[in-house]
Amino acid sequence: MIALSGVYSLDFSVGDYVDDNVYFNDPLKYLPNLKDPWYLEKYKKSDIIICIGQGAFGDWMLDQSKALSQVLYNIGVDNHWLDIWGNDVFHDWPWWKKQIVYFLDKLRNPAIIS
Repeated sequence: MIALSGVYSLDFSVGDYVDDNVYFNDPLKYLPNLKDPWYLEKYKKSDIIICIGQGAFGDWMLDQSKALSQVLYNIGVDNHWLDIWGNDVFHDWPWWKKQIVYFLDKLRNPAIIS
């Protein structure tokens, strides 16, 4: 998985409301409670890259990216890669194009996430 400038909580649009649809589409809600060994093992064997820039429009997504990384670490998925790019990197297509090329190239090397 390569997540670029992601939003990992639905709180911005639903507030405190939670039902099954919200819960299971909000990784910051359901991942901390994930106990099923089958799913946990899938996450642990996956290549997971979380990338966020610190430029315009990225402030709150930076916090969510860090929170997702911490949640993954807490459930034992410590081989994921949180990559925080600079203040000149904006939440926009030109950067996502550069990032996806960069990360796809890195995925050719199986030792990138360690």
